[in-house]
Amino acid sequence: MAYFNNYALFSKDDKQIHITVDYGKEYFSMNPLIEGYTGKKPDDESYTVDADLPEYIEENKKQKEAFASKFQIDFEEAEYGENQYLWGKKLPFNNVLSGAKIDLKYGEGILDFIYADFKSAIKEQLKTIELENLLRESAEQEGIKKAPIHKDEPEKIYSRLQVRIEEYYQYAETISNIEDIAYTSLYSAICPPIFKIQKRKRQKETNDMVRQLSFKAPTGIS
Repeated sequence: MAYFNNYALFSKDDKQIHITVDYGKEYFSMNPLIEGYTGKKPDDESYTVDADLPEYIEENKKQKEAFASKFQIDFEEAEYGENQYLWGKKLPFNNVLSGAKIDLKYGEGILDFIYADFKSAIKEQLKTIELENLLRESAEQEGIKKAPIHKDEPEKIYSRLQVRIEEYYQYAETISNIEDIAYTSLYSAICPPIFKIQKRKRQKETNDMVRQLSFKAPTGIS
C-alpha cells in the first residue's frame, strides 16, 4: 500500500494537472495518533530541544518560496491544517510541499524531473554523509549516543497503530537525510521515499542509497 495519499486530477478543459499533496505525515497531523499510542498529549518536552529550530523553519520557508517561484502552488491548506492541530510551538515540516495544491501544465512536472540536476545534490549529500559518519564515530568512541527525534519513539511492534507511528518516524528520518536530493525536482518532493527497515540499519541503508544514486543517475539527468 502506498504511504502517501496524494491526489491528481487531469483536466481536459484547461489542460492542467491539479495535485493535492498529502499532509498526513507531518507532526501536527500525527500528534493525535501519537497521543492515542502513548496515552498522553504531546508537549514541548516530547521533542528533542534543538537550538537550530528557527534555522530549520527559515529553511522551510525559503524552500517553499523556491518552489512557488517556479510553479503555481497554494500552501494555504497546509498552513490551516497546522494551525488546527497545533499543540505548542511550531516545528519544521518534514516535507515543505505537504498539503500544497499544485496546478501544472501538461508535461511541466515531468520535464522538471527529467532535467533536474540530481548529480550535484547527490554529491553535496555525500559530503554531508561523510562528515556525519566521522562525527558519529567520534561520538561512539566517547560513549555518546544520538538522541531520538521523539522521546516516545516505539521500539517494538504491538499493533497497527504502532506500525503507523514507526513508519512515520522512519519517513521523518529519511526525508531529513535526503531532503536536498528530494527537493531537486517537484515530483521527487511530492512523493519522497520511506525506508521500512530496522532502526539500527536505517541510517546505513539511507547512506548506501545515496551512494548508489551517485553512480546510477537516471538517463537524461544532467
